Amino acid sequence: MTAAKVSVVIPTRNRPRKLLTCVESVTKCTYPSFTITVVDDCSAYDVESQMNASFPTVNVIRNDTRRLLSYSRNLGAAKSDGEYIFFMDDDNVVSSDVLTELVTFMQTHNGIAVCSPVIYLLERPEKTWTTYTTKGSFPAYYKLGHDIPRVPIKTWGFHDAFMVRRSVFERTGGFDSVGFPIHFSEIDFAYRIREEGYDAAVVPSAKVWLDHGETHMHVDSLRAFYTLRNRIVLLKKHEPTFKLAAYLVFMPVLVAYYLHHHARNSSDGPYRASINLLLGIKAGLEYRKAS
Repeated sequence: MTAAKVSVVIPTRNRPRKLLTCVESVTKCTYPSFTITVVDDCSAYDVESQMNASFPTVNVIRNDTRRLLSYSRNLGAAKSDGEYIFFMDDDNVVSSDVLTELVTFMQTHNGIAVCSPVIYLLERPEKTWTTYTTKGSFPAYYKLGHDIPRVPIKTWGFHDAFMVRRSVFERTGGFDSVGFPIHFSEIDFAYRIREEGYDAAVVPSAKVWLDHGETHMHVDSLRAFYTLRNRIVLLKKHEPTFKLAAYLVFMPVLVAYYLHHHARNSSDGPYRASINLLLGIKAGLEYRKAS
């Protein structure tokens, strides 16, 4: 039997060392049928030349301007043709059998639209960064599990690295690149696959490592804009009104926390990050769900 084709899609921006390490790990996968597409989100260096020199079979697409994560993922999916799409970030390193493990699971679980591996920390390879995700008790917050399940289990969310059935991806319209250009795009997608009657699962035999490195606490003014804005939009799109009301009651506390956090960690300086955080809140409050 011919193996189902997998399209590996890797968005990237200005991380040449991490991208090389990421792609190298994918090329060592033992799965018999896959392609790799790198979507360059307008990096300041020549990603295509870098890939051509080291991995000439990798397809590279470059955005003419910075379009952010959801757009880049959608573009990579549109320019590939695998039955399954394996999305991964450019700071991931995969095990050689990760595609085999995920495809095998998908082919025997038709009610699952998305499956994800256990994600470990590259600097501490035996320590998990996240396994499954559950909804938090506070609206628009989600808990990352760290214990490794013995068998595949359902998960609410997924991020960094995950496999999607192309048929479901296309039916749902992919990632919402307008509502969630970055930050919470996967959670929004998780809501929408459930509206189609599907679930998501984590497969513990599949392994990926996350290279946090120096970018662990990175935030810029663009990301600051979406920090609280997207939680408000998520609640407006997918949850009853009382949950949004509960969230807004605690908004002053959240604003104070993120103003402090972003002021300390933004690469654009505290002023721009703080202004954009507040502008994002305004945009979220003004957001209207499409009828």
